[in-house]
Amino acid sequence: MSRYFFHLHESGSVTMDEEGSELADLAEVRQFGLKGARGLMAAQVSAGHLYLDGKIQVVDAGGAEVMSLPFAEAVAILPPTA
Repeated sequence: MSRYFFHLHESGSVTMDEEGSELADLAEVRQFGLKGARGLMAAQVSAGHLYLDGKIQVVDAGGAEVMSLPFAEAVAILPPTA
Protein backbone atom coordinates (compact mmCIF):
# COMPACT_ATOMS: atom_id res chain seq x y z
CA MET A 1 0.00 0.00 0.00
CA SER A 2 1.20 3.46 -0.85
CA ARG A 3 -0.02 6.89 0.25
CA TYR A 4 -1.56 9.17 -2.37
CA PHE A 5 -2.75 12.76 -2.05
CA PHE A 6 -5.80 14.08 -3.91
CA HIS A 7 -5.49 17.83 -4.52
CA LEU A 8 -8.62 19.60 -5.71
CA HIS A 9 -8.22 22.21 -8.45
CA GLU A 10 -11.45 24.16 -8.86
CA SER A 11 -12.41 27.66 -10.03
CA GLY A 12 -8.82 28.92 -9.94
CA SER A 13 -8.02 27.66 -6.43
CA VAL A 14 -6.31 24.57 -5.07
CA THR A 15 -7.33 22.68 -1.94
CA MET A 16 -4.45 20.49 -0.81
CA ASP A 17 -5.06 17.02 0.61
CA GLU A 18 -2.90 17.11 3.73
CA GLU A 19 -3.66 13.55 4.94
CA GLY A 20 -3.70 11.40 1.83
CA SER A 21 -5.05 7.87 1.57
CA GLU A 22 -3.37 4.47 1.58
CA LEU A 23 -4.29 2.59 -1.58
CA ALA A 24 -3.07 -0.64 -3.15
CA ASP A 25 -2.50 0.31 -6.78
CA LEU A 26 -3.22 2.86 -9.50
CA ALA A 27 -6.54 1.23 -10.41
CA GLU A 28 -7.70 1.74 -6.82
CA VAL A 29 -6.31 5.29 -6.86
CA ARG A 30 -8.33 6.07 -10.00
CA GLN A 31 -11.56 4.65 -8.57
CA PHE A 32 -11.06 6.54 -5.27
CA GLY A 33 -10.41 9.80 -7.14
CA LEU A 34 -13.40 9.37 -9.46
CA LYS A 35 -15.67 8.67 -6.49
CA GLY A 36 -14.43 11.87 -4.84
CA ALA A 37 -14.88 13.91 -8.01
CA ARG A 38 -18.41 12.59 -8.49
CA GLY A 39 -19.28 13.38 -4.89
CA LEU A 40 -18.05 16.95 -5.28
CA MET A 41 -19.96 17.31 -8.52
CA ALA A 42 -23.16 15.97 -6.91
CA ALA A 43 -22.83 18.60 -4.17
CA GLN A 44 -22.45 21.29 -6.83
CA VAL A 45 -25.53 20.09 -8.70
CA SER A 46 -27.46 20.05 -5.42
CA ALA A 47 -26.50 23.72 -4.99
CA GLY A 48 -27.72 24.47 -8.52
CA HIS A 49 -24.48 24.66 -10.50
CA LEU A 50 -21.78 22.45 -11.99
CA TYR A 51 -18.23 23.44 -12.92
CA LEU A 52 -16.69 20.93 -15.32
CA ASP A 53 -13.32 22.71 -15.40
CA GLY A 54 -12.24 21.25 -12.03
CA LYS A 55 -9.91 18.31 -11.57
CA ILE A 56 -8.33 16.15 -8.92
CA GLN A 57 -4.55 15.96 -9.16
CA VAL A 58 -3.16 12.79 -7.58
CA VAL A 59 0.40 12.80 -6.27
CA ASP A 60 2.43 10.14 -4.50
CA ALA A 61 4.19 10.49 -1.15
CA GLY A 62 7.21 12.00 -2.93
CA GLY A 63 5.07 14.71 -4.54
CA ALA A 64 5.21 13.30 -8.09
CA GLU A 65 1.96 13.51 -10.06
CA VAL A 66 0.65 10.04 -10.87
CA MET A 67 -2.61 11.10 -12.55
CA SER A 68 -5.03 13.91 -13.16
CA LEU A 69 -8.79 13.32 -13.04
CA PRO A 70 -10.72 16.10 -14.83
CA PHE A 71 -14.32 16.50 -13.68
CA ALA A 72 -15.43 16.53 -17.33
CA GLU A 73 -14.17 12.94 -17.65
CA ALA A 74 -15.66 11.70 -14.36
CA VAL A 75 -19.18 11.30 -15.76
CA ALA A 76 -20.75 10.48 -19.10
CA ILE A 77 -22.80 13.39 -20.43
CA LEU A 78 -25.72 11.90 -22.34
CA PRO A 79 -28.07 13.67 -24.73
CA PRO A 80 -31.74 13.86 -23.80
CA THR A 81 -33.88 11.04 -25.12
CA ALA A 82 -37.05 11.70 -27.06
